[in-house]
Amino acid sequence: MFVILALLLAWPQAPAQNTLGVELSKEKRYAEAEAAFRSAIASDAKFTKAYLNLALLLLASGRAGEAEQTALEATRHNPSDPEPWTLVGTARSYLGKPDAAEAFRRAVALDPSSIDARLNLGLALIDGRIGEALAVFTDAVRMAPGSAAAHYNRGRVLIDLSQLEEARQELDTALRLRPGHAHTLLLLALAEQRLGNPARAITLIKQLQAIDPNDFKAWHLLGEALDAAGRPAEAIAAWKEALRLEPSHQPSLYRLSRALAETDPAQAAAYEREFIRLRDAETARESVVGLLRSAQQALRDGDPNLALRRVGQGLESCGQCALRGELEWLRAEIAQGRQATVPDTKEKDAVSNSARPHAGSGNSCVPFLPQR
Repeated sequence: MFVILALLLAWPQAPAQNTLGVELSKEKRYAEAEAAFRSAIASDAKFTKAYLNLALLLLASGRAGEAEQTALEATRHNPSDPEPWTLVGTARSYLGKPDAAEAFRRAVALDPSSIDARLNLGLALIDGRIGEALAVFTDAVRMAPGSAAAHYNRGRVLIDLSQLEEARQELDTALRLRPGHAHTLLLLALAEQRLGNPARAITLIKQLQAIDPNDFKAWHLLGEALDAAGRPAEAIAAWKEALRLEPSHQPSLYRLSRALAETDPAQAAAYEREFIRLRDAETARESVVGLLRSAQQALRDGDPNLALRRVGQGLESCGQCALRGELEWLRAEIAQGRQATVPDTKEKDAVSNSARPHAGSGNSCVPFLPQR
């Protein structure tokens, strides 16, 4: 801390406060770090780095709406810097906003040589604009043939488009460039399984399980491959292991309800009941999420009364579901006249650190940007 105090005495106030915020965030003193970043901005409204660090902190705190506004302010002060637009896009992705891709597109326009910017754009386009996502990832592969993340993401999209032979080629390349990458092993195994090559799928999954034996998706896919290879008893054991690791995994419940129908009908029926219960709960949750999104849109359109009605409908449908706290928070925000935002509840597979600039590693806060 003595070093920080020395810096505060030696540097102009904005850079010193920014550095203090970074150090405080490393110590997980987030409220103090936020105050330091805001102090840096107050002393120098054009000090872009403090805006970016504040936006990162707000994102890590689940305050994506504030993070978006902070990053947008940075774009106004430094319009030629692609980093603020990357953060705007990241915040909008968290919020489920359809214009997240446009923010990433601005980052690409400002730095056309950045592969990370293109990967972020492609990821934002996957849901709903998959053809455009493929074109973006194809450009990334062409520009950076040595990028494992580019090949991985192109392969991922090709699987979604059922272009399995080409997907396998891309994923093989990604695995060669980044040996032992868990997500690549899993997707490549999926491609091989769908191409009718269960033996190689099993080999790839075994490699993955040597790295992470607790990946329930890998256990489920192993069951699929073993079943296709004519090894039903081993397949059943694999699906049961997937359920042990993730009791609510619906595909494994469904497969066990069918695989045990003749040999253990009582157990099969129990698996089927649980599958139906979880499926119905997921359908109800999707309805609540839809009402949350509708409330958010009503707020954007300047109609808080409609937003309150949608929140009320969501609370009625939710009962004591996991989203109740989020609904109640939003209702309170609307009642206080704030332009509240709803964080995106849809999970996406992690891809790679290089594909997601400024994303945390999972066991730290956020990688704040030091003084340049």
